[in-house]
Amino acid sequence: MHVTDKEHAWNDLLSLTKDEDSYVRSGVAYALGSAFQHVTDKEQVYDSLLKLSGDFGRDVRISANHSLGRASIYRATITENENVFSEELERALEFFEKASTEATYYNPANFCLPFYRSFHAITSGKKDSEADVEKYLAEAKNAVGVSESKEKLLDAVKNLSNALTEVQKAKDFDEIKGDLNAYMRYCNRASELLGDTEGNAPVATGLIRKGMPIIDQHIKDILAEIKKKTGDFCKETRNTPNEGVGTEIHKIGKELSNVRDPIALEKAVNNLQMVLSEVCNRMPLENKGEACKILETAKNEQFVEDKLNLLNIVLGKVSLIEKSWIRKKIK
Repeated sequence: MHVTDKEHAWNDLLSLTKDEDSYVRSGVAYALGSAFQHVTDKEQVYDSLLKLSGDFGRDVRISANHSLGRASIYRATITENENVFSEELERALEFFEKASTEATYYNPANFCLPFYRSFHAITSGKKDSEADVEKYLAEAKNAVGVSESKEKLLDAVKNLSNALTEVQKAKDFDEIKGDLNAYMRYCNRASELLGDTEGNAPVATGLIRKGMPIIDQHIKDILAEIKKKTGDFCKETRNTPNEGVGTEIHKIGKELSNVRDPIALEKAVNNLQMVLSEVCNRMPLENKGEACKILETAKNEQFVEDKLNLLNIVLGKVSLIEKSWIRKKIK
């Protein structure tokens, strides 16, 4: 939200939750869900959504419950407590189900509900979860429909089964949280794309680019550059304190270039960010300049293609710093 006074803008938005027009309240409820992770006072927004979930207008309740589901998923991704993680995930499913139960001609949760149910089926640790996962994925596929404007989304859903099975290998709580964070971003984009196409609106190139993390030619070109730069960095760090990190970065670079799954791409990008953060942490204070600042910016970018652009720049700059360090050691 690019506004001068963000606090004033949020207050204006919250005041609209009490507007007399139910269409306005419904729109505000949806907007608060979309922007929840960027809100400063999340508790206030969450409470406002809870009030709207009891609104006399059905469309308002649907939007509010869908947004509460999105907010609960976000809460799950940031908690450090495994019990809270499970509670928030289950609470999100309850909100999505309420939205779906009341929906008629338009259901904003018709994709998110089966999508997160499949994730929950795997992470819950229950036996024989594969049948449930397949069932929920089939429901997600049905939610996409067959219209031409949704073909790219359908292609992405086809990859979802393989991506979700990776969660079964996850042993670490932080790793599972990272998976959920990637799925949250994917589902939010899918939901927005579905919402835009529901009224047969044309899907512009920009919407497709921002609506889904499609691995198009532009992204492929960036991945090729990253692969080369990670390889160069690996060579430059040999026989230096950063050799282990250099090897890890090169491994991730090679993995990135082979990714064809949008969710796996999100996860691999997050892994690259974490390792580059380690490089920044090891840098002498005088070298912690532009590269580390750009890395922090990359972490806050919403779209994977924007993250990749910035990480590509960071790799170039840390390589230059590493070369400079090596020259100093030789002298």
